[in-house]
Amino acid sequence: MSATLYAILYGVAQQLEVIRPKFVSKTHEYVLCYARNQVLLDMFYAPISASARKEYRLQDSIGTYREKDFVFQNPSKNENQRYWISCPDGELVRPKDGYIYRYIKKTFDEALKANTIVFKRSERGPLVTKEGMQAHWNIYTNKYLGDGTGAPSSLLGIEDSDNLVGTYNRGVKDLEYLFGKLRIFNNSKPVDLIKFFMRMVGVSDNDVVLDFFSGSATTAEAVMRANAEDGGNRRFILVQLPEECKENTPASQAGYRNICEIGKERIRRVARAIASQTDCTKIVHGGVRGF
Repeated sequence: MSATLYAILYGVAQQLEVIRPKFVSKTHEYVLCYARNQVLLDMFYAPISASARKEYRLQDSIGTYREKDFVFQNPSKNENQRYWISCPDGELVRPKDGYIYRYIKKTFDEALKANTIVFKRSERGPLVTKEGMQAHWNIYTNKYLGDGTGAPSSLLGIEDSDNLVGTYNRGVKDLEYLFGKLRIFNNSKPVDLIKFFMRMVGVSDNDVVLDFFSGSATTAEAVMRANAEDGGNRRFILVQLPEECKENTPASQAGYRNICEIGKERIRRVARAIASQTDCTKIVHGGVRGF
């Protein structure tokens, strides 16, 4: 468990010591996702990476696709995914022990009728015959590229241009771009990371993004820049305790009394930066209010 996560869950007072790694550099963090009612939550979607998109080399009347194993390793004994299938030469096959089909029978029949099931000769596939012998076929299904999105990886990319989420250093540079070389806030999240989460859950025009631990207002910048990119009208609500800036820190020396003042100034600077870059005033209309 990371020191940051431990402190959040148990409190800094319970944290006796932080063990610094001697042999590896820590370059990852964990993101915990919660939903008040998971039933009402849509699936998460993220752009398919450029490297993954290259695997979609085939084309038919439906669209661009790649062939995917129809039979895969799974210890499930569910007979709904272990039925007999008749191959092109009449050979009846089913998965070996430890394997199941990707679809139940009804879905398979529909895919077969739609010509999205592919049979290929194979002497080493995961299928057996009625006699328990190695089958002479393997089965594949067409997986279509569609809108170019899929379930996000558990390891978010930092180099892939389609799934760029940045690193700790990226968060530092985001602030340096606005405040100069002044190290005004530590541990700021990268703007691209928040924008990625917004895309992942489908935050769109007129939605409101709520951040209850807003810190340096990274979420506000992410929302504003997303609006600038697509002309959206997303809004944000930030909540942050007015924690005082410690004495003799760059923030206090720059005249900021608490974290909230840093966040408000960041919002002002982002608005000016975007307006000057895009010659656009829509994204900053109404300004920002603090309470």
